[in-house]
Amino acid sequence: MHDGTTTSWVYRPIFLPPSGFAFEIADVSEAATGPARETGGSTQDRDTVPRHPESLIEADQPCFAPWGRPDIVRWSAISCIAIFVFALATVQFGAWWLIGVVPSCAFWAFMVLFFRNPKRAAPTDPGLLISPADGTIWDIEEVDEDELIGERCLRIGIFLSVFNVHVNRAPFDAKVTGVVYRPGLFRDARSAAAGQENESKTLRLEITEAERAGCPVLVRLVSGAIARRIVCDLEEDQLVERGKLIGMIKYGSRTELWIPVRAGFESSVKVGDKVQGGRSIIGRFVDGASSGSSESSESSGAEES
Repeated sequence: MHDGTTTSWVYRPIFLPPSGFAFEIADVSEAATGPARETGGSTQDRDTVPRHPESLIEADQPCFAPWGRPDIVRWSAISCIAIFVFALATVQFGAWWLIGVVPSCAFWAFMVLFFRNPKRAAPTDPGLLISPADGTIWDIEEVDEDELIGERCLRIGIFLSVFNVHVNRAPFDAKVTGVVYRPGLFRDARSAAAGQENESKTLRLEITEAERAGCPVLVRLVSGAIARRIVCDLEEDQLVERGKLIGMIKYGSRTELWIPVRAGFESSVKVGDKVQGGRSIIGRFVDGASSGSSESSESSGAEES
């Protein structure tokens, strides 16, 4: 007998990567990352709350990032031509020409593996902020942010070498409340000044997780001396889910987190630490600190005065 209720079914694509494929530069222990969930998993009721952009869920295929496919085809073709030329020269002029095959194969392997997209499992503990990128913690300092947050922030800079995975992942569940692209220079991404002077794309995210709902955090993707393209198509008002794909920076770069000091964030990393995007814990928000926008904190301060 029909009881008058309506049942809704939501179908979501599930991608199962081939077992055994993983190319990692840094190894992060389970103790450092905490309990994990697959990047395609859920932290809240996904049947009632629209979450990560469907196009990015579909793009998060195992093995290789979709934005690297044209590059993989191009560099594979160049490498094959080089190998053919060296092989032909070996037949015509002698075996010593085979020495050219080795660097050609090494170059091909490097260019293909640069665009790898390993499967990652994001920690599920509440109040965590996880790394948006693979790389090395290069600098941690308090600075004033006057453009998108309007208050003093803790800035954590992550340097991505050409040997790191270069896809970026959301550090928490959030709503995109601002996107700012800024053309600029292509200086060494290891410099803290690169975040202000180099080409960059900044995402203003407001946390939607209950532990610090409404708290604004910036994720800034910065080009480096080699990197010449930032790939991130997120738009204002879209929602992102912790650990899921948000973009990529090609060929060496820098990713920054800007967290308001008043938010009560405690960093668990130090300069020199190796981190993995979508997996490593950068720190956590402690109880008792304020959240929400800077306007609310300013108004409360005005009332007290």
